Amino acid sequence: MSPLLSSLLATQFTSGNFPSSTHSTHNDVLVQFCHGAPGFLISLRSLFPHFPDLQRQITSAIGDAERCVLKRGVLRKSPSLCHGLYGNALSLSATDMPKMLRLSCPEAHEWSEDDDEDKRFGLQTGEGGRCWAMAIAASERVGSILGYNDV
Repeated sequence: MSPLLSSLLATQFTSGNFPSSTHSTHNDVLVQFCHGAPGFLISLRSLFPHFPDLQRQITSAIGDAERCVLKRGVLRKSPSLCHGLYGNALSLSATDMPKMLRLSCPEAHEWSEDDDEDKRFGLQTGEGGRCWAMAIAASERVGSILGYNDV
């Protein structure tokens, strides 16, 4: 497993971001949990204790990725875990997570009566994600995405 993780770490852009997919090695655009640095941050923190031979590289990658998320991770998309501010905030350190969460407010996204209820209230795409992010911040747990690495 170390060679695979090592090769993934080598894909990190100089910006600190990671490719949005394995087929997108020249696309330093998306900075969100499902595509880019935030997802790598959450994953790398979970993997860190299991790869002692890569801990120096993982620590370096985490530092660069956090700087990327702080600089580019306040998204204009709907606030959500998957493609929005809440997932990005959860990828940050315990110090920086609350700072990013404070940038969100109930007025940040206007929901329409015509919006799909799963999208509006869903965990990954809507209000359920905001509830999860706020609960994680209140409990001071870092980098926990429900249904991904919350065990």
